[in-house]
Parts: sequence; C-alpha cells; structure tokens
Amino acid sequence: MEKQFSSLKIWRDLYQAADAFKKIQPWQWLYDSDIFGIQNPATGEIGYCSVMGALGKVFSLTIYLGSDGLAVYSDASSGKLPPPDMLFHMRSLMASFEDRAEMTKPDLQVIKDLGLRFRGRNTWPLFRSYLPGYHPWYLDEAEAVFLTLALEQAGLAALRLNASKDLLTQKGKNYYWVRVPESREGRLLWRDEWLKPAPVPSQPSGSPSPPEPRLKKLKDALKTYRGAWEITIDFLPFAVKEKGRPFFPLMLLCVDQDSRLVLLADLAAVDDYPQTFQEKLLALLERTGFLPNLIMFQRDDLLELFKPIISALNLKTKKVKKLKVLDSIREDLLGFLGP
Repeated sequence: MEKQFSSLKIWRDLYQAADAFKKIQPWQWLYDSDIFGIQNPATGEIGYCSVMGALGKVFSLTIYLGSDGLAVYSDASSGKLPPPDMLFHMRSLMASFEDRAEMTKPDLQVIKDLGLRFRGRNTWPLFRSYLPGYHPWYLDEAEAVFLTLALEQAGLAALRLNASKDLLTQKGKNYYWVRVPESREGRLLWRDEWLKPAPVPSQPSGSPSPPEPRLKKLKDALKTYRGAWEITIDFLPFAVKEKGRPFFPLMLLCVDQDSRLVLLADLAAVDDYPQTFQEKLLALLERTGFLPNLIMFQRDDLLELFKPIISALNLKTKKVKKLKVLDSIREDLLGFLGP
C-alpha cells in the first residue's frame, strides 16, 4: 500500500470491527435504502451508511461521505445517475466481504501480519476509499480510523433498527437518524439526533477565463458557418496510474454534426480539466478559423465550463437530450481505447 499506518493496531481494530459487523448480519433485515448517519468525531462530517446484502450477492457497508456523497447515492437510486457512472462520482468508504480472489497482495500482506485467517466465500474483509474521478484505493490512516468507528456504530444501529425501523422516519422525510459523538473525559459517547443534510457544497464559482486579448483577436478573425458542433466530456471507464492514486481520465470530444468529423479528442485528469479543455477548444477555433452556428451540449456543467468562451464569441448553444452523432462515435472510440 502506498501509505503505511503508524501502528498495526489501527489495522487490527478495523478488522475486529468488520468481523463484529459481519457476525451481526444486518443485511438480513436492512436494505441499501435504509440510510442512517454517523458523524466523524475528527471532522464533524456525517457519513451516510448503506448496508448491502439483502439480495445475497454483495455484502458490505458503504459510508457516503457528506452531503455530496449522499447526493450521488440519491441520484443513482432515482435513476438520474446511471449505475455504471456512479463509480466516477462516489465519495465514500466501503467495507465489503469478498472471495479471496478479490484481494490484492497488499490486502493479503496485512492479513498475514495480523495473523488472521479467513476461509470460504464472502468472508474476506476488503476496505476501499472512493473519490470522484479516482479508482477505488487503499485507505489512509484517517479513513481507517473513521471506518472502524462507523462499523462499530453501524452494527449497534442495525441491532436497534431490527427492533424498530421507525427510527429512520421518526422526524420526517427530510431528516436522517444520525449517531453523533461527544467527547467526555477522553471517551467518546454517542447520542441520537435527527438532522437535515447540509446543502451540497457548490462547485467553484465560474470557470477560468482565457485572456481577453486572445478572445478579442479570435472574435475579430473567425468566420461563422452554417454548421453545428456536438461536445461532451465523459470519464473513460479504465484507470491510469502516473503517480500516487490511479485516476479515471476525462475525455473531451467535439464532432461536426454534418460531416461526422471528429474535431477534437483529448484527455485530462479530474483535477486540472477545466483549464486544459478550455485551451483545447480555443486552439481548435484558432486552427479551423471558423465558428459553428450552434454548439450542442447535454449537460449544464459543460455550458458552465465553456461559458467564458461562449459569451466572448457570442456563440449560440442548445441543450439537448441526445447527441445523435457523437454518441455513436464515442462508443466506437471507447472500444478502440479500451483495455
């Protein structure tokens, strides 16, 4: 693993908490839609817990971190976010119980160092961290400490919910039952609260703006033609590892609707894509010498990303449900690029 914990005790506590949680078998009476919260005593952030296993296939506890993590779960549950895309947007921690074949060498090494043994299907504890745009990865120390507490509190919460699920709806539809810690004389004591999720953190306001002289020069030089461009940005479904944690690259695609010509295809990491993709679009305009009569998008976030360029050049845009040409080209390109 890329980060070693300061003490093997952190690992031991985590495996013990996972073992105790599994013995409770909360999936016998809880569904993944039975959401409850556990507040992180170190940060104050609430992790929203979902137990899976009722269908007898996947056995896990997922903690969706903060209101943004909860929003991704809600979007996926409602169908707003397609299930395959959920992985690219999750901010969560997960403890699952897997077959040995799912374990990596680092996972097995920790188990060996702790002197633990597991046999059979769905018995091997696996711990992973999820961040938007990144491949599921090993826990860091702070994540391991919170996941340990979450497993302990989720197990106790599950036992109480077995007696009465009314706890989940006691305060009303927009409230969540949350276990809240309080430190007294060096000990953590836990109490119940019914809380509304905090507002989802807004994305950084505005997109980086290209230099005005460059935009003015473009506006004076470019000619408009009667054509439409389709533009999209999507995560590629395979991870890239350069340094540190593997990430899913974002792909910018732009095609001419009439000729079906791919005008632009480029990749960027999630941390720096706004400026990178703005530069690529500007370079495309400078290279072609033409402005399309219309640019078509599917999502508001793309309109926001390219807003400085769109506004400066008086480009006409249209939000559509389907990008007819680009969707087929994207599938072909993903097949070519895929592992």
